[in-house]
Amino acid sequence: MSIAAVTMVWNDAFFLRKWVAYYGPLLGARNLYVVSHGQNDYIRDIPGEFNVIQVPRDAGDIYFDRRRWGLLSHITSGLTRYHKAVICTDVDEILLPTKPGGSLTDIVENLAPDAHYLVPGFEVFPGSAQALLDPAKPVGNSVGCLLYSPFYSKAAIAQKDIEFYPGGHGIANEPFNVTQDLMLLHLKYLNTAELERRNSLRLKLANSDEMTADTGEKHWRPLKVWKNLDKTTQQAFQKLDTSADMDWEPFFTKACTDLDRLKGKRKGVYLIANKKTDPVRAELPDWARVLF
Repeated sequence: MSIAAVTMVWNDAFFLRKWVAYYGPLLGARNLYVVSHGQNDYIRDIPGEFNVIQVPRDAGDIYFDRRRWGLLSHITSGLTRYHKAVICTDVDEILLPTKPGGSLTDIVENLAPDAHYLVPGFEVFPGSAQALLDPAKPVGNSVGCLLYSPFYSKAAIAQKDIEFYPGGHGIANEPFNVTQDLMLLHLKYLNTAELERRNSLRLKLANSDEMTADTGEKHWRPLKVWKNLDKTTQQAFQKLDTSADMDWEPFFTKACTDLDRLKGKRKGVYLIANKKTDPVRAELPDWARVLF
């Protein structure tokens, strides 16, 4: 059976192009599913016969992230009836093999069946402080180094019904396995101009009248993160600057060992505890740079 990939977008033209360009040749464009949150006309300009599902977008929906991941849970679960496995991540995240010669499709096809898998996550940083990626060129050569991130280690591969915790940071229905054959790369910080554009857009939304109105209820608001995006970005680069350098193999081994220590259950959700860890970084191996 085939492998599918699912993502959801809103004003994400740059990363959607990269996402389709990466997964299309590996999985087949017809096995890609892009959920458009509202009308995003740029999708029509991206080459490939991938599937598009458009859903309404309410600009004042303070529960949008919880609603979004509820929808992705249902879509991903449904697609497991038609595909061997379904990869579901944000559009600025991709999965890569962790060993030279590894194949994403072979690895996923050989996962133990009837299980969900969490993939070790890493923040990807550019080789220079003001990186500008050429949309027409591969991303890999612009990568400076990786910073291990328990927070971006996500339950990204489903093989049966799944209920994602918002952000894909955990699942509600049963424990996950941690695969050491794949890594999740979070590409958010790679393109300085795109990072500034996205931060500005999300900051404006988070501070809009609709999102800040007091409705008399106690709200769960992921938007509080968006209100501090500039600070979060600054902290990420500061963490990179103070992190210890490691060679690739011990770096990845440390990440997997750390995830085994941090995984657990909280309020019915299986996830990775978001605890402070000693920051470590490593150069992305050359064999991995040519993959994306």
